Amino acid sequence: MAGTAAAMLMLSACSSGNATDPATAGGPAGDPVTGGTGLIIEQAEPRSLDPAVIANSWANSPVLGNSLYGTLMIDDPESGDIDFKLAEDFSTSDAGKTFTLTLRDGVTFSDG
Repeated sequence: MAGTAAAMLMLSACSSGNATDPATAGGPAGDPVTGGTGLIIEQAEPRSLDPAVIANSWANSPVLGNSLYGTLMIDDPESGDIDFKLAEDFSTSDAGKTFTLTLRDGVTFSDG
């Protein structure tokens, strides 16, 4: 027990204080800028890269799917309204037997 208390005391002595304060966190400070690189670490290989299979049920799936394919549209959980992103319309004229997805100008699908 004394060893655990000593280890905790040593670790707390090495702490820099409030890590959420940019002045003490050691990171760059200033206004945000566009660009740069983001690094996402996955704990395991994805089961599939098929956009129809990637589900939003796992924490990493939306990050992976949206990074690869973009976001066509999202829903507002409070109002239920659709907020179109890469798509500008998604509709059916035959009670859901077929659907039409209209993309914004300049958006294309590509295999590479």
